[in-house]
Amino acid sequence: MVPAGRLADLVGRKRLFLAGLGVFVAQPGNDLTKRARKERLLALADELLTAAVHLGFSADEVLGLVSERLSRYQWVQPTLSE
Repeated sequence: MVPAGRLADLVGRKRLFLAGLGVFVAQPGNDLTKRARKERLLALADELLTAAVHLGFSADEVLGLVSERLSRYQWVQPTLSE
């Protein structure tokens, strides 16, 4: 927080506030968002599989549990707009 205060002293509080606000208001590019979401999902999957291996689950057990959980969710199907 101290470095942000010093930066505000240098560039001005209003300028720094507006720059920070722009970060939250600006809509990110769709590709960047999709890529970031995919990377996050892959990281979570890696964590899950690593934990499963350390707990001694077999691949068949993990696939069975994941299949069981997938049936509980309703997936949104993308619509093609023409």
